[in-house]
Amino acid sequence: WKDHSQGQREQASEIYQTMLQAVSEPQPSEAQLESASALAEQLKAEHSSSTYARFAALHMAKVAVTEGDLAEAEAQLRWVLSKTDQVSDTGQIAQLRLARVLVARGELDAAGQLLDQAAPDSGFDALYTEVRGDIHAARGEPVLASDAYQQALDATAQGAPGRQLLQLKYDNFSGRVASATATAETTQ
Repeated sequence: WKDHSQGQREQASEIYQTMLQAVSEPQPSEAQLESASALAEQLKAEHSSSTYARFAALHMAKVAVTEGDLAEAEAQLRWVLSKTDQVSDTGQIAQLRLARVLVARGELDAAGQLLDQAAPDSGFDALYTEVRGDIHAARGEPVLASDAYQQALDATAQGAPGRQLLQLKYDNFSGRVASATATAETTQ
């Protein structure tokens, strides 16, 4: 049994590595994308309980977003969520990515509901708060967006990946709030 399990893990690892190689170029060809997709589907079918299958689906969701296929990205992320513990790192990453896809699709209520169901650990709090800010921004709620981005900034270390983009989001919305406040005060 141990030899069989080890063999299955090795086979899944090899398929995953081949899939990654197929899309390793900055601009993979259509044939490379099709090959990667087929390998990811093979992993999901033959090794659905493996970490490799979940990582393959996460990777293919990223490829789908890059290709502008948000429906495919959503399908891949929902598959990951169906195969993982929601409070695991993989589960939380999939939730965050799915919420971002839903925001991009204009499904703001669904994105908010997904975040409401989540129970992020402290390592993900800032990211969840940032996505809540994105939802408020998409709804045209600059004060709430600005507040969420400020909370996310407060919880994000200097130099952390994504902090510069978060700062730009905050600056954009805090500027709108200040401008709206100044306009309201001068018209009174």
